[in-house]
Amino acid sequence: MLLGFPTRVLALMGLVTTAGCLAPQAQLCGSVLCAPQLVCAPTGGCVLPLQLESCNGKANSDPCVFAAVNGVCVDGVCLEHFCGDGVVQPPEQCEGTNLDGKDCQAAGFYRGTLACHPDTCRFDTSGCADFCGDQVLNGAELCDGPPPPELSCLTFGYDSGYLDCNPTLCTPVMTSCRFLGWQPTTTATDETAVWGSADDDVFAVGANGTISHFDGTRWSAMASPTAVPLTAVWGRARDDVYAVGQDTILHYDGAAWTVVPAGVTGELFGIWGAPGVVYVVGGNGIWRGSGSTFALETTPGSVPFFSIWGSSPSDIYVGGSGGLLLHFDGTSWSSSAVGLGNIVSIWGTGPDDLFVANRSDRFEVWHRDRNGWTPPLLSLTEKQGKLWGIASDAVFLVTADQGWFFDGNTWTALPFPAGASMTGIWSNRLTNLHVVGRNQRFRSTGGLTTHLPLFFNAVSFAPTAIWGTASDNLYVVAGSGIRIHFDGTNWISAPFLTTADLAAVWGADANTVFAVGQGGRIAQLAAGVWTLQGGSVTEDLAAVWGTSASNVFAVGANGTILH
Repeated sequence: MLLGFPTRVLALMGLVTTAGCLAPQAQLCGSVLCAPQLVCAPTGGCVLPLQLESCNGKANSDPCVFAAVNGVCVDGVCLEHFCGDGVVQPPEQCEGTNLDGKDCQAAGFYRGTLACHPDTCRFDTSGCADFCGDQVLNGAELCDGPPPPELSCLTFGYDSGYLDCNPTLCTPVMTSCRFLGWQPTTTATDETAVWGSADDDVFAVGANGTISHFDGTRWSAMASPTAVPLTAVWGRARDDVYAVGQDTILHYDGAAWTVVPAGVTGELFGIWGAPGVVYVVGGNGIWRGSGSTFALETTPGSVPFFSIWGSSPSDIYVGGSGGLLLHFDGTSWSSSAVGLGNIVSIWGTGPDDLFVANRSDRFEVWHRDRNGWTPPLLSLTEKQGKLWGIASDAVFLVTADQGWFFDGNTWTALPFPAGASMTGIWSNRLTNLHVVGRNQRFRSTGGLTTHLPLFFNAVSFAPTAIWGTASDNLYVVAGSGIRIHFDGTNWISAPFLTTADLAAVWGADANTVFAVGQGGRIAQLAAGVWTLQGGSVTEDLAAVWGTSASNVFAVGANGTILH
């Protein structure tokens, strides 16, 4: 019998010799009687003549083909691939000592010797050791499972937040790290407006038809089909974005910006739309279109229009000169008056929550709720400004050199770098705010002030307790082991120790602090270093207090009292 020849092939090719049963023209190959159409293999057994011809002059393990079957030469015979033929063919990973150039590192381990299983021709990793995901810090790993020890967001240049660990790379993840304040970027030209669909999809437009795009990491210039100064940008999705300027409407389809031959004339100042419809406002009126063709709307007032915003196709607001505010209810336009100057910016959440910026001899922000318009919430000497919001209690205003934040009750000035001149703003949450202006753009990802409520909203976690010795020495604890210290200027996140939620914090003095929480966890700060203490109980701890560093009590579930 041919060594290594698949049994199912032999069963079709050979007949066992029995006395008196030899067929005419059959031949005996060793102990096997071969059918007339078969020949003897060099090492015995029956094969097709094509199997010998395909390997004529070839060495063992050379590829071959017979009867449209890809095979390998074994002792001068072309055989269909099988585990053990010495050739690595999918789905095989290896053959004998042929590991196809792979080692333990290629298999995801850090050390050891890789082998090949003889029956399956798959990698045998039993001789390999240490890998990302084994919950042990080894190799070049900075973390494995828990966040990296002895590292924090501050290590990587951030101001606050906490690190995570990438489960497949075992490297720090800094998505929860934050900068406090603004990060400026210098631009070659002035920018007038900004809009985005997501964190990694933000567009800015400005002078000379310039268009820039932010991908979540960096800004880059986009090819623009116009040199006309662009005044506004808005979109429905990352592949459906519009920008406008003098006599110009541009559209971006996700691949390139093109000019929309809409026939719109005059200076254009604003754009907004909904599924199937786009509105453009400017010096010559309000234009409505499907995105490719536009027509001038008939409205109650014939004045220049400077701003537009809507909550739906049947709730659209347009601001014009002389305090004229138009509303479209899905059927017709109606008018009202708000202030005396030009309505240069509008934002809201709906008909009962509308903010309007009016520019005359002063810059005023009006608000309308279900009870009607209130007197100006903000009155400034500025001559320009833009509104944007993410909720009725999170509204932003930027003017030439000042930023403002409305928390639902009060407008608060935001600190901006000296010399900033701002013209546009966009945000989708408090930790992602983009501002553009004259030769500069700014981004904030970690809160705009050091006031506690705004800071904690910005980093998206809820504090559970606070303790301190003075206004420049405060400690705050929260879920997931978060511990933050305020030094009077910055909030600084402590290095990771535990994922347990922390419920209480108390200190004996400015440099000795105790935090307690879930699962009996106790974290202690001494001489500037946080360490985990206790471990004698697993009940959740709810409070901590003492008279000195050596006389501290913690209490918790099931009547637990620790000293």
